[in-house]
Amino acid sequence: DKTEVVAEQYKVSKKNIPSNLPPEFSPISNYYDIDIIDPEIIGKKIAISLKLTEPVKDNEEPFFYFFDPIYGEWNRLTKALLNLDASVASAEISKLPNNILVVSSPNQVRFLSLNNCIGCDLSIYPKDQSNSIMVGSPDLAGLDDKLTINNLKNNELIDVENFHYGIITNDQRSSEILDYILDDNNRIDEHIQNIISEAKRLNANGIHINYQNVKSENKKSFSEFIERLNDILMNQSFDSLIVSLPVSSNINDSPYDWNFITEIVDRIWVHPIEDGSKFYKELDAFVASINEQGIASNKLHLVLDSMTKERSLDGINSISRIDALKIATEFSTAIEQKAITPNTPITLNALNLNTLNTGNNQIKWDDISQSVSFRYNLDSSERSVWIQNSFSLRFQLFFAEKNQFGGVVIDTDNVDIQSAIYWELLNKYITTSEVELLKPFEDYVTVSWTATDGEFENNNGKSVTWRAPEKPGVYKLQLNASDGEVFLSTEIMINVVAEKSAVLRINSIRSLLPQINIEKIKILPSPIVIDEKPNVEANNIRQVEPIIDLKVIRYQPIPIGPPGPAGN
Repeated sequence: DKTEVVAEQYKVSKKNIPSNLPPEFSPISNYYDIDIIDPEIIGKKIAISLKLTEPVKDNEEPFFYFFDPIYGEWNRLTKALLNLDASVASAEISKLPNNILVVSSPNQVRFLSLNNCIGCDLSIYPKDQSNSIMVGSPDLAGLDDKLTINNLKNNELIDVENFHYGIITNDQRSSEILDYILDDNNRIDEHIQNIISEAKRLNANGIHINYQNVKSENKKSFSEFIERLNDILMNQSFDSLIVSLPVSSNINDSPYDWNFITEIVDRIWVHPIEDGSKFYKELDAFVASINEQGIASNKLHLVLDSMTKERSLDGINSISRIDALKIATEFSTAIEQKAITPNTPITLNALNLNTLNTGNNQIKWDDISQSVSFRYNLDSSERSVWIQNSFSLRFQLFFAEKNQFGGVVIDTDNVDIQSAIYWELLNKYITTSEVELLKPFEDYVTVSWTATDGEFENNNGKSVTWRAPEKPGVYKLQLNASDGEVFLSTEIMINVVAEKSAVLRINSIRSLLPQINIEKIKILPSPIVIDEKPNVEANNIRQVEPIIDLKVIRYQPIPIGPPGPAGN
């Protein structure tokens, strides 16, 4: 082995392997630094081969990996192919990394795929194995019912390598058009040609079909459509075919022929139900059904998003985790007097949650949905909220791992901005063999009242009385809530004046636009400390109305004390 190899386009130097190689990885080649000499190869596909120093272990697979020194993480490039005597590993990669290594690791190949939005900045997401961009939908145009594809007008926005061109028909209008297409073989062929033409024009690597509203009477024709599309793709310059299907508790009663489609396509993206109370119940029944039919699960990929779900009479909506905690901390107060003087009692009403953390209206960990959940009433009807965070993600990844799914899919068009820790867990999922199940500390999943001074009295859960202190000043009252990962408080500032002659007229407490501040802190198992605004001296009091303010603090619980691993 030469210590250094110089080619026309790059220079390769053997280095020591970084010390944080995951324990389930066995290095089977030397570790090399790569210095690019010719910038023309940046971003281009390149064939690479490395001589192996050790054989691949039994029941394991060879993979190319590279090390990211900025984040201290190992990232998978691709699976390696071996020559006849298994002495050389080779692959074609889309981008040359700064270093490279071949490892032998457990043969469960985990894919991370992204369902991208148009114009998404992919640099903020982890290194994905593949991605799909849903840009087209079937359409009828003209008096002759000419089939077309509704597509993106500005194609320059699709600046992504290795993407699947996606067609979607999940709204009512496009689903009606799909029924029209599937009713006639000639229209099916025309539709396939439209799809192929658009995919070629956009230089897509593959095609993704997301038709989740197929009628039962079209079960056979949809399967024929997928089969004919796949036959054409095999003779064209496309890598793979992905089909999105909704989860079904009994695949025999499904409008899709799961056995037939699984045999044909490269991957099936399984879209679970959004109702948290049925999420795992439906998935468990689905897995039992495919196992009964002998369907291999390694082609299945579980579609996830990080948005919190809220169920109402109108259905399931996606909201942010911050919006969910705002709901939990919403409160009101009625001040009957025109001035707030020392020892004045003020009643505060929690509008949505029981702050004694008892009864139905409380925030808590829910073992059915494997998430932090709560219920509240609005417009005389009950609503349920299931908060998505890193704890719920662990259980979702564990489900995919336990049932030997081929990977997971993240919908980047439906991502909570407060979910950075998601990407850390996802990177570990595709590079390690375990998913550590953790539940949030019970003491952190709570709703509570706090004040900078004064006393709380008569707390019955729904309402509480705050008695102003003896000393005049400006005091902060808060209703606080946490999902175990994000801490949020809704607060008001109350002026307490010395005498009624120095009256501060307050007509009502009014809500302003939320002001949200976020910072990373470490929380020990002790009372939560909140950064406070500077104190205002009594003699500097001005006639300022109390306002409602919001603060958010994100923290990562230190793993000491309960709950520890959740088991299973």
